Amino acid sequence: MTAGLEISGISKAFDGERALEDVALTVPAGSVTGLMGPNGSGKSVLVDIITGQTRPDAGRVQLLTEGDRQEIGGLPAETIAGLGVARCWADVRLLGMASVLDEVLVGAYTLRQASILGSMLGLGAARRDQRESLENCRQLLNLVGLGARTQSRPDALSHGERARVGIARALASDPGLLILDGPANGLAAEEVALLTDLILGLKAAGVTVLLAERNMKMIADCCDSVVVLNAGRRIAAGSPADCFATAAVQRAYFGATAAGIAAC
Repeated sequence: MTAGLEISGISKAFDGERALEDVALTVPAGSVTGLMGPNGSGKSVLVDIITGQTRPDAGRVQLLTEGDRQEIGGLPAETIAGLGVARCWADVRLLGMASVLDEVLVGAYTLRQASILGSMLGLGAARRDQRESLENCRQLLNLVGLGARTQSRPDALSHGERARVGIARALASDPGLLILDGPANGLAAEEVALLTDLILGLKAAGVTVLLAERNMKMIADCCDSVVVLNAGRRIAAGSPADCFATAAVQRAYFGATAAGIAAC
C-alpha cells in the first residue's frame, strides 16, 4: 500500500542546542521527494523522528494512507515499521548472514503470516510462507541488479552493492514509504548512476520515496520536489531547479561568494 507523509512544526533540541526548528515537509504518495542539506543541517535528525528513533519536542508527523491520517510522531520505531515505513541507512548494516539472499530475507519478517512454531515444525502454511518469501526476495535482488549474487557472502560485496542489498532488504517488508538516508555516501559516480536508475524504477512502480541526500545531481535526477534544510531550518522548498537557484541554498552549499553570484 503506497503511503504519503505530512510533517508540520517539527522542532527538536539536544541539551539546549537546536537541531530542528518548525520544519514542514510533505511527501505525496507515489512521489520521490528530496530532503537535502549540508552536514549538520538536521536531515538525519528529521529522519530519526519520522522513523521513531527520536521523539520530537513539538510538531506533527502524519502517515497518509488511502484518505486516512495517522499520527506517528513519538511512536516506537517498531510500531512505525509495522505501519509500513522502512528506512535504509547511509551506512548499510549487514547482519553477517550466510548469504546475500539471507540478508534480504531478514526484511521480510514483518510479512510472515505463519507462526514461528509452524516454521520450526515445517508445517504446510509455514513452508508456503517461506517459499513465497524466498521467491519475493530473489525478485527484489533481481530488481536491484544483484540477482547473480544471491548466494554470495555479504562481506564479499562492494560498498555500492551493499547499498543495493540494503534497499532490497527494506523493500522486502513491502513498505508504503521507503526512506533512503544518504544512499550515495561514499559511492563512485557509476554507482550513483545505478542507484539513481533504481530509484526512478521504484517511482515508476508506485513506491513512495523520501530521499535524504547531499548529492545535488542525484536529487535533481530523482526528485519531483525537494525541501532544503540548513542549521535545522527549512530554507527552500519546491522543484530541485528552483531550490538550487536560491541564494540561501547557494550560500549553504557553496558559501557567500556563490550566493552573491546567484543573486546578480
